[in-house]
Amino acid sequence: MFYFWCESLIFIPLQNNTFSGDFAGQNIIIVDEVASTNDFLKAEASNFKPCDNFTAIMARHQSKGRGQRDNSFHSAKGESLTFSFILFPKQLVVDDVFAIQTLISLSLHEWFSQYTDHCRIKWPNDMMLGDKKACGVLIENTIKGQEIRYSIVGIGVNIGQREFPKDIAQKATSLFLEVPGLTERPMEAHCADIISIIQQKYANYWSEPEQMLSAYNELLYRKGQLTLFEANGEVFEGSISHVDKRGMLHIDHGTVMKPYYFKEVTLLR
Repeated sequence: MFYFWCESLIFIPLQNNTFSGDFAGQNIIIVDEVASTNDFLKAEASNFKPCDNFTAIMARHQSKGRGQRDNSFHSAKGESLTFSFILFPKQLVVDDVFAIQTLISLSLHEWFSQYTDHCRIKWPNDMMLGDKKACGVLIENTIKGQEIRYSIVGIGVNIGQREFPKDIAQKATSLFLEVPGLTERPMEAHCADIISIIQQKYANYWSEPEQMLSAYNELLYRKGQLTLFEANGEVFEGSISHVDKRGMLHIDHGTVMKPYYFKEVTLLR
């Protein structure tokens, strides 16, 4: 393996990469600490000419990680995998942007399934082990007209945490806590594995978008179960029916089926 040092950066070519074209020669850039890998990648992307598809930045510690709904992501140094990568989805238009959420969620589910059978996707893209969150995703799209110029995908995975702060201890978990006898691996190895799976899903998506959306729906957390939701300050009971290709969550209220965009509704329990 060839390592190239540049100040605090380490460039590590992905291993066992058999892809060609856009997938060839991808790198993981590793930094010891950064506030947010998404912000770091947005700032650094302009230095790569050109910036290749799937160029990734992994932080050994992320001090101010961000999640969906402007939530923060708790990241324990040496125990969490935090990285972001850039994607140029040339075939996608704005109306199909949820395709990115779909393929990222399915990729993460496939990776988690190497360790446990209890992973489900909480709409739009949290990974749940049982009833606790083990992974979060933040996707930021840059749009020009009806086209998506590029997307920056940030992923945070709880891998080695033994415990969590009291305010999230009942809602968060890690692979270590859920998988007895988990074998320790370097974080960059986990990062490379996840990116490799995403690359495969990305390559296959264009020939089978309907099948991938169907697979996503089959893996939805609490699908078909009576659940408490909140929308417009009102708490109500309903059950998840499905997510459509626009990313709208369809909830069965008993007498009517109603679709919701992200941030219009919150799953309480």
